[in-house]
Amino acid sequence: MQKHSTVEVLGCSGSIGIPGQGTTSFLIDSDILIDAGTGLCELDFARLEQIEHVLITHSHLDHICGLPFLIDTVGVGRKRPLRVYATLPTIRALQQHIFNEEIWPDFSKIPTAENPVLEYVEIQPEQELLFGERRITTVEVDHTVPAVGVFLITPTGGWCFSGDTHQTDRLFTLINQAKKGRLFLYRGCFS
Repeated sequence: MQKHSTVEVLGCSGSIGIPGQGTTSFLIDSDILIDAGTGLCELDFARLEQIEHVLITHSHLDHICGLPFLIDTVGVGRKRPLRVYATLPTIRALQQHIFNEEIWPDFSKIPTAENPVLEYVEIQPEQELLFGERRITTVEVDHTVPAVGVFLITPTGGWCFSGDTHQTDRLFTLINQAKKGRLFLYRGCFS
């Protein structure tokens, strides 16, 4: 029997102040994080340690604010770097505005540049990423900054997170194609 992947909603709000509603963050099984909003900060240390991969849809604070704390909390004890997947504009925003030695340390050079606790992985829209039997593909979406939506496909089903977007025709084309093949869940966030 195939194991079912789980998508845990850690947060799906654009703001804070309502108990139990953090900003955007989804945990796939125990090891893949989609966005790193304040919802991530509710996980205990043991669960934070299990996260190996973080895919950031775009650079807005409600999608990244938990990332510095995740890396600071479990980074130094890791056996391999935490891999952060994002488009080049998002990586540059993280490097210039967050991990810049002024706001937060540059963990891509700590403890050394040869052995960092953070590794950036540049992705392109519609590039497929493989995590065992799980596949993640991103699609460019229309937002105020460069952004992507996310498709997760597993042997037992699929899930889509639109990210923050206005109507993006390509996203809906891919959702409709995916629906023809299997059970598919969709979580939208249109602004």
